[in-house]
Amino acid sequence: DMVMTTTLKDFDDWFAGFKEHGASTTFTIGGKTFKDAPITRGDAMDEARTEVFVDVDDNNKALITMFAVNMDKFGSFFAWDKFKEMNELCIVAQDPPMLLKDPPAPGAAPPAGAGGKPDMFVSLEVADVDKWVAGFKAHATDKKGTWGDVESKYARAEICDDAKTRVFRSAHNPKRVGALICGIDMAKMGEMMADPSWAKISQALGEKGPRSEEHTSELQSLAGSR
Repeated sequence: DMVMTTTLKDFDDWFAGFKEHGASTTFTIGGKTFKDAPITRGDAMDEARTEVFVDVDDNNKALITMFAVNMDKFGSFFAWDKFKEMNELCIVAQDPPMLLKDPPAPGAAPPAGAGGKPDMFVSLEVADVDKWVAGFKAHATDKKGTWGDVESKYARAEICDDAKTRVFRSAHNPKRVGALICGIDMAKMGEMMADPSWAKISQALGEKGPRSEEHTSELQSLAGSR
């Protein structure tokens, strides 16, 4: 399971071609139609679970989650003789891919190489995306945020490197959001989420249950420690 973050020249143009490539070896991107790609994306992963998220602060920055990736097959696409040309037409910058792993259990030993402060990606469905994004952003430094009288045990900046926090909307599901949170103090996060205030804040922000609708993963860079 993997996540990739990228900066694009034109998200809408790239996304149209990205969707085509899910089930076709012919797709149009950057104004050019590419034919006979070695594989469709669905040949290399569980395409039904692929999801693209857009940074709420920059529509040309995206995060892609991919599951059950066959790295040998996926590698054949990267080795395609037209891959470089395609990238140059649509991509400004591409970050190293990261593995999606199950998050460490409360009280577990610190992740190897992460100094006990892993990076994580969380996605979930909410009743009102704008309301949730406003509350999430406010929580960076405000324990009461936008949700009323309930006070969180910690502001987010107290539990992570919040300068690196990013917020996303799903390009597939208008009710789904995502957040990339880096350098997390897992002990403090556990305290915050175990506090009775957290359930009330979650409800006030319109986060939907049950738990199966939420996805939380630790990130591990394939290019080494972030």
